[in-house]
Amino acid sequence: MTTSKNNLILENTIGFNGKAGNYIYGGNAIYNRISANRIALNKDQGISCTNGGNDELTPPSISKFENSILSGIATEGQIIEIFFDTLDQGLIFYGSYPIHENGFFEVWIENPVLTQ
Repeated sequence: MTTSKNNLILENTIGFNGKAGNYIYGGNAIYNRISANRIALNKDQGISCTNGGNDELTPPSISKFENSILSGIATEGQIIEIFFDTLDQGLIFYGSYPIHENGFFEVWIENPVLTQ
């Protein structure tokens, strides 16, 4: 996407691309929500927001996974989505979770399944 605004990319299977699975590029490509998609096996990252695309939102950062609790930090007001993948993208969608006021999140992960 280079000039699209206010789109919803929802519940798709996106893979085997020569670059990123979703490529949001440029300052006119904003407010595009990418949600609950199975994104895997792309040459580059699953989602690329560059040159102002989607305001280049910072992806969430995972701090630790211990005793079935996944914790980290993200931009306040965002909703994070948890995926599992034996590689580095998101083949299996686990769920969506709001971010606390301080930007931190903790998610109880019950029985993660990494079978593909």
